[in-house]
Amino acid sequence: MKKYQFPSMASDENKDYSEPVIKHTLLIVVLYIMIFYRATLNKK
Repeated sequence: MKKYQFPSMASDENKDYSEPVIKHTLLIVVLYIMIFYRATLNKK
């Protein structure tokens, strides 16, 4: 089994694997932003 490679070092085999990882990180970032946004609204 190959170890995970970052998109910058990815070969043609890993391109299909790197795209869903980027999407998952974006979803996590959006969730964190919503959580912090609600937290700031509750403080007011």
